[in-house]
Amino acid sequence: MDQDSALKTSVYTKHHQPAELGDAPQSTVSLATRTNQGPALAGSLLLLPLLFLVVSCSNPAPFEQDLDRYTLGLSRILDQRRAVEPTQTLRPPRTLGSSGVNTEASIDLLDFLRTSPCALHALISAHNASLGKLGDRITQLVYQVQFLQLAPACIARLEASYPELSSQLNAVMKRKQHALAADVRAAMLSGPEWQQFWQPRTTLHDYPSRQQSNLEATLLALINASSQLLDTSFEGGPGYLHETSQPLQSGEGGLLILAWSELAEQLSTANKIIDTFMATRPLCYRGQSNPRAEQLNGLVLNVFVQAVQPQVARLNQRTYALLPLILQLEQSLDADTDPAYRAFMTARQDRIDRAKDQLEQHVERLNHLLSSCGLAPSKPN
Repeated sequence: MDQDSALKTSVYTKHHQPAELGDAPQSTVSLATRTNQGPALAGSLLLLPLLFLVVSCSNPAPFEQDLDRYTLGLSRILDQRRAVEPTQTLRPPRTLGSSGVNTEASIDLLDFLRTSPCALHALISAHNASLGKLGDRITQLVYQVQFLQLAPACIARLEASYPELSSQLNAVMKRKQHALAADVRAAMLSGPEWQQFWQPRTTLHDYPSRQQSNLEATLLALINASSQLLDTSFEGGPGYLHETSQPLQSGEGGLLILAWSELAEQLSTANKIIDTFMATRPLCYRGQSNPRAEQLNGLVLNVFVQAVQPQVARLNQRTYALLPLILQLEQSLDADTDPAYRAFMTARQDRIDRAKDQLEQHVERLNHLLSSCGLAPSKPN
């Protein structure tokens, strides 16, 4: 890849509100080198202040290996101890509070039989079968929506002949309507597919180099389905919701969190290594390069620029593609009204923000180190 070209950078918003793709801020950063000092970096050493959205021309090694190789190289070249903190697991709560409404119990057998002229009668009968009673949250939710769809016509039909039963059904309908938002939220965000999407990972394997391509469509479909469930216009069944959610079982959400967490911890370690070294002595004297500086120069180019940064770019691309849709789904369900889920959302964003901050700080430290050896950062184009 041409080291003389300017690489555009793009930063995903640190706020929970998704940014429009066309509004992504862009900038360029490079470090110019002297051609008469050691193995200077060809042309411009392109360092990333935040995150850039370009894809490397090569097939990089796994992200974790490149990060580990980079911090290990720093510790050896600068003769400093390396201590990488283990990443902490992060996942959404397994259960969210639902209404727990069981309102049909207020309708006795005789009243239930009187609903037979209504389509609601068949729905309640099917639900009271063993399959309906043992159904998961999605099955219960779809029944709740179907009840709300059919109840108004049945209430109107029974009003003349059975006014008391009509009034009872109306009360049941109102309680179900009041509980609907909490029940949709609990069913969608506590379901097995959503939980598997955020399943904590212990290794990235080939992520973010290899990514799942159809998750954007899945998230859009779930956003649409959630909206229809909330306004009771949903016409599908439990099977549709489970089938639509199936791609979430890839677990990319857990990979996304682990990748940002690994980046944050490794670069935090790298920054500590540089700080400890600089507190004792400069890398170069009077702007003159030396073997240690030349080794650092090569490490930064060969590992940080050519291996780590392209994978950070892929990770940022994926975050920029998925996170706005994830937030849109969560916000449509008022996920932050559940304290445990709100804590998960906050911690997730904190992981991403911390990694970006550590990356920006690391570039600043490299600028300072390399400029002391005759490398001067150029102004953004």
